[in-house]
Amino acid sequence: MSATDNRVYLKKNHIENTYSITISDTNWDAEKYAKHMKVKVMNIIDMEMQLDFVNVDAPFVNAIRRILLAEVPTMAIEKVHMFQNTGVIADEVFAHRLGLLPIKADPRQFQYRTDDENSEPKAEDTLIFELKVKSNVDEIENERVCSSALEWKPIDGQEEKFKNCPPKVVHPDILLAVLKSGQEIECVCHCTKGIGRDHAKFSPVATASYRFLPELKFLRDFYDEEAKLVQSVFSKDVVCLIKCEDGSKKAVVSNPRAEMCSRNFLQYPQLADSIQLSQNLHHIIFNVESVGQYAVEELIVEAINIMINKCNRLLEELDAS
Repeated sequence: MSATDNRVYLKKNHIENTYSITISDTNWDAEKYAKHMKVKVMNIIDMEMQLDFVNVDAPFVNAIRRILLAEVPTMAIEKVHMFQNTGVIADEVFAHRLGLLPIKADPRQFQYRTDDENSEPKAEDTLIFELKVKSNVDEIENERVCSSALEWKPIDGQEEKFKNCPPKVVHPDILLAVLKSGQEIECVCHCTKGIGRDHAKFSPVATASYRFLPELKFLRDFYDEEAKLVQSVFSKDVVCLIKCEDGSKKAVVSNPRAEMCSRNFLQYPQLADSIQLSQNLHHIIFNVESVGQYAVEELIVEAINIMINKCNRLLEELDAS
């Protein structure tokens, strides 16, 4: 194993060549680092996106992940004024359910609310939704109250400002409560701008994670029954069987990217010393899933912009000191 080996090797009871940063204060060049950096969008499916970061150190990618989770702002229900609730769910429990609803509204159009508890809601910092439902169905049935029952109530010119994209809940089919005949719920909800560091309800991502690109190498050939065994110990589609000229089947690596590094092959003595499983430390697979307030491709841009602003503030502080 060379000193410049950029791979971590997964063994049965340990990991070799574990990750470490080898940046020297004297020769590290930001422009050179950025020149070699590559970012590639691998796929976007609905609210999920997968990116590849090549020639990028893990701390940089982890910083983006942490910003996505805790520092990209969204709008969420912060206060619930309950006027009537004859359902079985207690007021405070129902208010918590409302608070977790993702709200489709551009937080960049709003300011952060002041800490003054007695301040009146303003168009610049608050969205108001009203929920007013009453069950009139037969006594033997139940009335399902879903998030679609929340109605936006514009204040101070908001109707004109958001006429092309009125605020609403991201998912209209979220079940909030079940009412029996005669039961009703009436409340007014105030949405404010916040970040996930303050409360998880403000986090715009369902998940944000990264892993190093797996690399799989066979140190010898595997045929027929042994080839089938090799195929079975790895994740789906990682290993495929090809037909040889003599009719036998040979195991070949087809998609190492799909391997989840379970190391199952190490359970078999005949395979343990014949297969090398490693991860490329300079090739990072990044996965992010949006809750719905942002398009998933916008999330990465927002996170990077926040990182840039944080770096600029740090430089300003250093210059001022």
